[in-house]
Amino acid sequence: MIELSYRDARDRAERAAADRDSPDALEDLLDRAEKTGDAQLAEAAYHVATLRGTRHVANAYLAERPTARNRWEDYVEARQEADPLNMNVLASVVGPQRPPELGG
Repeated sequence: MIELSYRDARDRAERAAADRDSPDALEDLLDRAEKTGDAQLAEAAYHVATLRGTRHVANAYLAERPTARNRWEDYVEARQEADPLNMNVLASVVGPQRPPELGG
């Protein structure tokens, strides 16, 4: 039953991300999931945002989840170490980083 629920949440997140009439649909979906305590929908929105490179949505999810944020940062660091010459692929997923002087 949990798998079915996550698949449904993932489908909803994919549809929201693909909604060209509402570019904020995925962000709105994450916000709604957070407000209603729907952990699976929030996680699905995060996964879709990460895969599509919508970092502001993914970062909003990670902001309240230090363990998940640490896992993501560890992944990015390991990826950079493993393949420093192919960083353009990772950059397309990570997106531009905010400079420290601007709170990055």
